[in-house]
Amino acid sequence: MHQGLAGLLADGVAVDDDRVQQLIDEHYHVTSLFWTPTRQTYLGLAQTYQDDERFARNIGGGNPALVGYLRDAMGVYATTRLS
Repeated sequence: MHQGLAGLLADGVAVDDDRVQQLIDEHYHVTSLFWTPTRQTYLGLAQTYQDDERFARNIGGGNPALVGYLRDAMGVYATTRLS
């Protein structure tokens, strides 16, 4: 999922694009195997990815823009699909 997002980010694809949101939907469903995030908790997870250096390092792989892109894409997903 992160590699797919990295490619879309590199191509300048907006976070609300269907291709990005499909990857985020996959992320949401994998996350839901462990717990069922609400809008607020999924937004919180997205911000944690951005704020916690360990996640930022693991997800971004040296590309901090990717972590912000993921956070923003998760924000779109949460506000448009979750309650």
